[in-house]
Amino acid sequence: MESTVEVLKQLPLRSGINHSCLIPNEKALELFHSTGSNKHCDEIALFLAASESFNKANLNRSVKQSLEICQAVAEKAQKSSLRFRGYVSTVIGCPFEGSIDVKQVASLTKALLDMGCYEVSLGDTIGIGVPQDWEKLLNAIAKRVSLEKLAIHAHDTYGTAIASVLRAVDMGINTVDSSIAGLGGCPYAPGATGNVPTEDVVYALHQSGHQTGIDLLQAAATGQWISDHLGRKNGSKAGSAVLAKYHQAERLRHISEASDCEDAYSLQK
Repeated sequence: MESTVEVLKQLPLRSGINHSCLIPNEKALELFHSTGSNKHCDEIALFLAASESFNKANLNRSVKQSLEICQAVAEKAQKSSLRFRGYVSTVIGCPFEGSIDVKQVASLTKALLDMGCYEVSLGDTIGIGVPQDWEKLLNAIAKRVSLEKLAIHAHDTYGTAIASVLRAVDMGINTVDSSIAGLGGCPYAPGATGNVPTEDVVYALHQSGHQTGIDLLQAAATGQWISDHLGRKNGSKAGSAVLAKYHQAERLRHISEASDCEDAYSLQK
């Protein structure tokens, strides 16, 4: 995160696009303001894990300590009229502790919303969740808060993220976190992949009758571009398929146009 300021300064400010910055503590919030990052960023993110072990490994503090720090940051953010979103990771399982109690996740989610988070993102950090896991979790949380205040953040380690997203959306979740070309991962979980690919989510939602306002072809092209730039395999199956179909259609169009030109030339002769 040392280069966060430099990255933010290079982001173009466009209407309708929000830029968010992770803020782990009060010192980071002070740096956020003192460096002028608030001029390039619309909101901040408060985060912690539902697992004590993961929270210790990631933030070097207990879950209780993280909540106290989030509360302090939230109070200062409110004074400066700064929007903030909450994130709870390892909501389904932890690489150190295994399954996570849904009551723990529900409690942390409510605590973040009570602090003033406009939304809380529920992260299956190691990507082990299946639709039944999410259904159980969301039913437990729905007893304490409205599902309209939540987002699903499903990593796709075992290939079940899309099914989980669709189940969550059917239950009333309106926001889905995703990553173009499936970029990302988890350093504490061997084999863990990135967040579910944006292209795959968009395709699945569109095919299920939902509207996202996202141009799937443009998203697919962006995913392939950044994958090529990073020298990695494109993590999106839908993106790769959409591009393959597009390129095939373009080849057929060029062949057809060439054939029409030859026919026109023959007629002229």
